[in-house]
Amino acid sequence: MPETQTAYFGGDPDNFTYPRYALDFSVLRVYGPDGKPFETPNWFTWGKDGVQSGDAVFVIGNPGSTSRLKAMSQLDYERAVSVPAQVSFLGSRLAALHAFYASHRATGDSLDMRNWMFGLSNSLKSSQGRLGALLDTVIVERRRRAELSLRDSLAVRRDLKDRYGRLLERLADVEKQKTALAAPYRAFAFFGSSFAGSALVQRALNVAQIAGASHDSAQVFSRRAAQVRNLPRELELTFLTLELSDIVAAYGPNHALTRAALAGQPTPLAAAQTLLDHSVLADSAKAAQTLSAGMPTDDPALRLVAALLPAWRAFQSDFNRVATAERELASELGRARFAVYGKSVPPDGTFSPRIADGVVQGYPYNGTEAPPFTTFFGMYDRFRAGDRGATGTCRTAGARRLPDSTSAHRSISCRRRTPTAATPDLRSSHETCGSWGSTSTATSMRWCATTSISPSAAATSWWTCGRSRRHSIRCTGRTAWCPSS
Repeated sequence: MPETQTAYFGGDPDNFTYPRYALDFSVLRVYGPDGKPFETPNWFTWGKDGVQSGDAVFVIGNPGSTSRLKAMSQLDYERAVSVPAQVSFLGSRLAALHAFYASHRATGDSLDMRNWMFGLSNSLKSSQGRLGALLDTVIVERRRRAELSLRDSLAVRRDLKDRYGRLLERLADVEKQKTALAAPYRAFAFFGSSFAGSALVQRALNVAQIAGASHDSAQVFSRRAAQVRNLPRELELTFLTLELSDIVAAYGPNHALTRAALAGQPTPLAAAQTLLDHSVLADSAKAAQTLSAGMPTDDPALRLVAALLPAWRAFQSDFNRVATAERELASELGRARFAVYGKSVPPDGTFSPRIADGVVQGYPYNGTEAPPFTTFFGMYDRFRAGDRGATGTCRTAGARRLPDSTSAHRSISCRRRTPTAATPDLRSSHETCGSWGSTSTATSMRWCATTSISPSAAATSWWTCGRSRRHSIRCTGRTAWCPSS
């Protein structure tokens, strides 16, 4: 198992970017009941010569869900409701963990908080990437045209028209029903989350459902409540405040659910402090003792959950109903696509097992060519060109080129701009730079790409700078210069 510095080399930018230099996999040895390494009749052996360009490669695994083939109505819902809510939840909880860890490192390490933050960060990057794509007018227009093409293909064949003619309209109706649940989604989709939520809320939700449940179900709820671990008071207060804030933001200041969440307090923070000060469910040991003796009905956390539970249950029921209808129609849409396109369009990932095959080779990459292998030189260059003030940092006016004798390639995020008073509509701006060289052709290449995303548009500009022993530096694309340092 690699050390953190080895597995996390390149940080967040390299986690979803290639080429990369992180060694983030482990090799496990399986032992049998006798304590000795388990012997199997078949196994993969270690290669002696390594992988070569042109070799066949296979990847076996359960790829995450993708949405390349979703209908436009589904994408509209995700852009308006679900993905922004996910980004808000993940971003706020990750910020809470970072703030706590910065002040209480030893406690954070005892809770394995770095891995906790890595998990949240991965999910946040995925959701932010999806939101960026949903806001990208070029991508959305491409998807819209693909859907129109599918509609036309279904319309010209009588058998397909009869079976699938109104499929997209029916799916759009379901998405309208989901959109009608936007407020409860924002309030309750992550309420009581065990991933990054308040321990008090998790216990209260389970305890509140014991009353009226069957004997077996009551035991399950009681066991779940007892298994919720305590969080440090400061972190618990932040998580609880955020969960109450989600309700207030979803329904507004005058709604009955907002009044129930605040319980007479002026702010979510004040309401959270009151709950932690007066509820026996704020502590796991006290909660276990009280459960065995009989839970008092006037506990403030139970009063909170009792007021929210009808709306929470209604949301769960309504959302599951429309989600089930959506899955059925999405399956029909997949069959319709297969009837039109056959095997030329692969299905979306659904976490089901897949075997992917390919060939080891380079590929075009932002105006240059990415070789199939990374190198130790590239690793050191990637390290020096990070956020350490080294000479490899990219600038808008130009970029540093690598010596002709090197053979390396890298991709780095050199600069990130954030919204300011002068640019309030700018969502983000990234300048990404890479370098590539070949000892055989005595050629080096340097490239930079700048991507800016705003609510109304996304634009990318790029340029390359190349040099060989026979020619001076040349730049194409955007006007730029390459200093010889």
